[in-house]
Amino acid sequence: GVVGGPLIDRFGGRRMSIISDVVSAAAVAAIPILHYLDWLTYPLILLLVFLGAILDIPGVTARRLLLPGFQKQAGLRPEQMNTAFEVLTNIANMIGPAIAGVLIALMGPVNLLWITTFGFLISATGVTFLAPHHEVSASQRKRPYLESIREGFAFIAKTRVLLAMAVLFAFSNFISNGFTAVGLPVLVFETWGTATRLGILFTALGVGTLTGALI
Repeated sequence: GVVGGPLIDRFGGRRMSIISDVVSAAAVAAIPILHYLDWLTYPLILLLVFLGAILDIPGVTARRLLLPGFQKQAGLRPEQMNTAFEVLTNIANMIGPAIAGVLIALMGPVNLLWITTFGFLISATGVTFLAPHHEVSASQRKRPYLESIREGFAFIAKTRVLLAMAVLFAFSNFISNGFTAVGLPVLVFETWGTATRLGILFTALGVGTLTGALI
C-alpha cells in the first residue's frame, strides 16, 4: 500500500487497477502451469503469492478513485455509491469462500486457480472498457517517488484523526490477519482436513462484516 500510492498518482486509478489485475492473473496462472510441468516448489509458491499480492492494496485504492466517475455516470449521491460498493464487496466476500470451498472439493485447488485467473482478467477487461478515465495532473506525474511517500507520511502524522486510525488499523490487522490467514486454516485442516469447512468459516466472517456495514 505504501509503495503503491505514488504509482497510482503517476498512472491514474484506471490504469493502476488494470495493472494490478493483470499482474495478479499472471502470478496465479503461473502456479498451475508450474505444477503441470512438475517445476513447482514451495519457495516458488511463496514468490508467486508475494508477486500476486503486492499490488492488491494499490489496486483496491485505484478502484476507489474511480468511484466519483461512476457516481456521475449513474447519477447517484456519493454515499449511495459508497454504500453500493461496500455492500457488493462484502457480498462477494461472503459467498466467494463458500463457493471456493465447494469447488476445491469438486475440481481440486490447482484447477480452481484457472477460474481465479479468469476472474482477474474479467476485472481488467471491465475496467478497460467501462471505467471512466481518471485524469492525472502533470505535477503528480513528475513528483519524485520518495518525496511522494514522505509527503504521505507527513500528512498522516500531522492529522490526528488519521494518525490514530492508522495506528489502530495497523495493530488490529497485525492481530486479526495472523489469525484469519494462518491460524484459522491450520486449525481447520488439522481438525477436519477439508477446504469446505474453511470456506464456510470465511463466509461466516463475511456475513458478520456485511451485517456490520449495513447496521
